[in-house]
Amino acid sequence: MKLKRILLWSSAALFLLFATLWSVKNGSGVMGGGVVSQKKMEAVKQKLTETEADTPLSFSLFSEDQRIPFDEGSRTFYYPVEKGGSLPGASDFYAEDTLLLFAHDPAGGGAAACEEMMRQNGSVDFIAVRDKQYTLCHLKPVGLPVMDFSPTDQTDDKGQPLFLMRLYEAAEEGVKVTECLSSASLRGNTSLTYEKKSLRLRLKKEKEGEIVKKKVRLLGMRKDDDWILNSLYADPSRIRDKLCMDLWKETGAGDNPYGITMGVEGEYVEVIIGGGYTGLYLLSYPVDRKLLSMDSVSDQMKEGKSPIERIYKKKYTAPLEKAAFEGALPDPGSPDLRGGYYLKGDTILQNEEEWEGLRQLAECYEADEKEFSERIFKICDKRSLLENWLFYQAIAGFDNENKNHYYVTRKKGDALVGYFIPWDMNISFGCVYEENAYYCAQSDESVEEPVRFEPGQRAFEENADGFAKEASDLWTQWRRGVFSDASLTERMDALSEKLKESGALAREQERWPEGNADGDLSFMKDFTNRRLSYLDGLLR
Repeated sequence: MKLKRILLWSSAALFLLFATLWSVKNGSGVMGGGVVSQKKMEAVKQKLTETEADTPLSFSLFSEDQRIPFDEGSRTFYYPVEKGGSLPGASDFYAEDTLLLFAHDPAGGGAAACEEMMRQNGSVDFIAVRDKQYTLCHLKPVGLPVMDFSPTDQTDDKGQPLFLMRLYEAAEEGVKVTECLSSASLRGNTSLTYEKKSLRLRLKKEKEGEIVKKKVRLLGMRKDDDWILNSLYADPSRIRDKLCMDLWKETGAGDNPYGITMGVEGEYVEVIIGGGYTGLYLLSYPVDRKLLSMDSVSDQMKEGKSPIERIYKKKYTAPLEKAAFEGALPDPGSPDLRGGYYLKGDTILQNEEEWEGLRQLAECYEADEKEFSERIFKICDKRSLLENWLFYQAIAGFDNENKNHYYVTRKKGDALVGYFIPWDMNISFGCVYEENAYYCAQSDESVEEPVRFEPGQRAFEENADGFAKEASDLWTQWRRGVFSDASLTERMDALSEKLKESGALAREQERWPEGNADGDLSFMKDFTNRRLSYLDGLLR
């Protein structure tokens, strides 16, 4: 009797398997997904062999003709879902020559169930059946775009390997996919020591047998071929860079006579490289001549323009001294580096003229009080210096006071006028530089100290041309808007909640257990309230 029952169950399991295969397979070998009970799932699995844990996946998962990105090691597929949306049903997923059996319908429970699953970093389990073997897999709804890089056998014109980059975004109907080739290189300074790396991307396409640039608009930002993936590894909250980008865009970025935005944007993505989930990143782009609507250095020279407009990036801490921009190069091996600044542009001549804008600024900074006051706002734009100095005070950007900014010189008549642009603002709102694994720690020791961003700090202390009064008036204006207590708290909460409800923060912590990712904003909020109060007194 017992033997008969075993034979009956075995026959039922086989019948179920073949019946399902028959019902979902079409003429092209594509098989759709089906939902079976846990009991039937176990019966099917008992008649098959489970694939070894280190065996590469033998299939790709599709929905609406789109390949779903996956992590090979955990056999997890990531499906971007809009806020208030849900996963497609089991029958909407398919694979070639592979049967998909889901433990329950991915669309079951609708938007509410999907939202809770994302927040809990949960997934729907399914088995993929092929060649008398099954593989246990997981389908995970995610609330952020996913950027997936797959290796190719192609290289760019410099011999660098090219990846096939696919950016998956939740759309009203299914998933929108942007696809192109891309090279990738490590970027950063101290961040190069991090376990999790930041990357510089150069988007490409094949045209008439050649690999050329491809400009693409990503996540609503500018259309370009040059992009940055910021690992966000130093900041425990993972929101400071994005928060500061947004705040600067709404305060000083657009306040210039050129009608441009002197600042960058950033959008969160989750990244998969070569079938391995890599974590949460901020996709952004560099400060360059395209952003600033400037002609290239070579074009300016061809047209006989003088003086030449230039971009300088302060990458290393160094005092602002005239001597740094005069005489022989301090390091002949680095013709684009002086005084902690990198000279940007397509033509480097290795002469003093290239550094004239910074030489003038440093010379003025070293002058006596009277000369400084008379000259400073002829050399650099007053509003730009004022807004940058005040912005660093507001965000407590101590890592920006003597590095991590751009200085851009533009023509005004026969002279050069400089503009400052913030950059790399993760050391802010209570984060300070520290010699540890992250080169960062949360500390309130400097909550009531000024950020000595020169020459703005000197202009404030000496009230050059009424600078202190204008700073006070501007602070009053900002405090009524984006830097009000309520506004800042709401922004912090909204960004942090986005990372939590999408499941991205949990996945970041899971992927980088030795990292410092933490969704607790209590220190950051307390520091910010105390910082704003200090500035209210300083700028009254």
